[in-house]
Amino acid sequence: MPKYSELVRIIAQIGAVIGCIVGAIITIAALASFQYGFLVGLSGISGGLYLIFGSLAALGMVYCFLALVQAQIETRNAVIEYLDAATRASR
Repeated sequence: MPKYSELVRIIAQIGAVIGCIVGAIITIAALASFQYGFLVGLSGISGGLYLIFGSLAALGMVYCFLALVQAQIETRNAVIEYLDAATRASR
C-alpha cells in the first residue's frame, strides 16, 4: 500500500465520527421543531440525517478507493512476477 494509506484511513474515520456526532446533535436539536408541524420538523431533522449519511458515504468511498489502489498494486506485482518467471523460463 502507499505510504500514507493508513493516515488517510484514520483521517476518514475521524471525519466520519465527527460528522455522525454533529449530525446527531443537529437531529436532536431539530426534534423540537416538530411542535410547529410535521413538515417543519421533518425539514429540521433532514439536515442532521443528511450529514450522518453523507459522512458514512464519504467513509465508504475512501475505503473503496483504498481497496482499488491495493488491488491495482497487487495486480501490478502479479504481472511483474509472471513476466519475470516467463523471462527466466525462456532462457
